Amino acid sequence: MLGGAGAGKSFAVAQKIAIRSNTEVGHKFLVVRKIDRTIKDSVFAELLRVLNLMDVKFVHTVSPKKITLANGNEIIFYGLDDPEKIKSISGITSVWVEEATELNYQDFAQLTLRVRGETQNYKQFILSFNPIDELHWLKTDIIDKQIEGLEIIHTTYKNNYFLDAEYISMLENQNKLNETMYRVYTLGEWGKVATGAEYFKLFRQSKNTGITTYNPDKPLLISFDFNVNPYVSCSVWQVSGTHAYMLEEVTLKSPRNTTRAACKELLDMYPNHQTGVFIFGDPAGKARDTRTESGGNDYSIIQRELAEWRPQFKIQNKAPSLNMSGQFINECFAMDSPVKITIGSHCKLMIQDLLYLKEDAEGGTLKEKVKDTATGITYEKYGHLSDGLRYFITSAFADQYKLFLSSGKKLKRV
Repeated sequence: MLGGAGAGKSFAVAQKIAIRSNTEVGHKFLVVRKIDRTIKDSVFAELLRVLNLMDVKFVHTVSPKKITLANGNEIIFYGLDDPEKIKSISGITSVWVEEATELNYQDFAQLTLRVRGETQNYKQFILSFNPIDELHWLKTDIIDKQIEGLEIIHTTYKNNYFLDAEYISMLENQNKLNETMYRVYTLGEWGKVATGAEYFKLFRQSKNTGITTYNPDKPLLISFDFNVNPYVSCSVWQVSGTHAYMLEEVTLKSPRNTTRAACKELLDMYPNHQTGVFIFGDPAGKARDTRTESGGNDYSIIQRELAEWRPQFKIQNKAPSLNMSGQFINECFAMDSPVKITIGSHCKLMIQDLLYLKEDAEGGTLKEKVKDTATGITYEKYGHLSDGLRYFITSAFADQYKLFLSSGKKLKRV
């Protein structure tokens, strides 16, 4: 059960549990939320209300939180603050997880172990939530994979005929206040709700992405980042005046995570390109040998592999300040900026970087590290393609960047 606010998700699930527990026998329903203290005034109160509305006979206790129907069926409530609590529970016939996005995958996996054995009636997990994060495991590991037995019910305020006019007006006006909140809580669509900790605070997916098309009469501008895990990456751009368009992203994982392989990928993408190529990227690539190839540095490899394009190099002497280049790019994402950036809507990993990369206390990037369970390699999850974006924008629009640095104000035309 996923969708927007005011969509009746929780009430509908409470009704289903109330009906099943009143008409079937042999039930012990488990109702959970991540934090135990949130249960009393949410799912516990909701089920008591629904059972009373349906005139079902029951008794309940608050400590522990438990509802027992006249036919002997039980509805028990637990928080997953301490997952050890539920390990001793047995005989569960079905589970309701409210605000399921609060759980991590390990929490959910532990819950699945509680429901086992033969039962008189079908066993079911009901997960109710707002789709707040399109990278959440609920989407990537369950919904996108269409696991067996999955039924998706999507609902919004438009499906709830009992809402008052004031609440409906508030939901419909969310778009004026916060685009992503409107998308998630009004339309019930997957999105990324801003927390305020984002590095690219002014990036808006609906405004700063779009369809971008290669123009064979314009040069290609290619920006490299030379990390090899989780991939070696580069982004391909073209510019019209002071408007930069991202055409493609190249992200090659092991064993193809090399500068040479990235160059071959680019040649395959644009086999007939003849109108010039400019190379941007990490200044560190001028000094260090590539980690997976011998001979020269990363830029000498690019020079050799892309020789037929006769690339010109626009590499800075040192990497731009994380704090200031981030502020500059944020200004470029603003609608009134003379320098504009449009990310190709198909460039999913760049978009993820722009949405999920966090800011540290000094205004730099807080690069979260994750461990690949298959290889044991630890790497930074976000920040690689967006590093390439910083190298490119601060170099391609060097005049505007210098003016921004000297004025400390919003961008002006140069």
